[in-house]
Amino acid sequence: RSKPDLAEAYSGRGNSYANMGQQGKALEDYCKAIQFKPDYADAYNNRGLLYYIMGQQDKALADYNKAIQLKPDFAIAIQNRDILLKAMGRKV
Repeated sequence: RSKPDLAEAYSGRGNSYANMGQQGKALEDYCKAIQFKPDYADAYNNRGLLYYIMGQQDKALADYNKAIQLKPDFAIAIQNRDILLKAMGRKV
């Protein structure tokens, strides 16, 4: 069941954890945000960025693609995906 308020709270706290370098806690919160609101493009983008920082490029790409699928005009997710693809040596 979708609970957007909880999703936004978890995603926001995930951002705080990520900024403090607490990647494990950030990842847990982004996953919970997506659990509460499966169509929450921002949470997928945030988790994708965390995966990118953690060196998990395939997971990052999957999350960026999901964010863009949910919100096709999501400029930040598109930019993040382009940066990742260049880092992976793939054509943008």
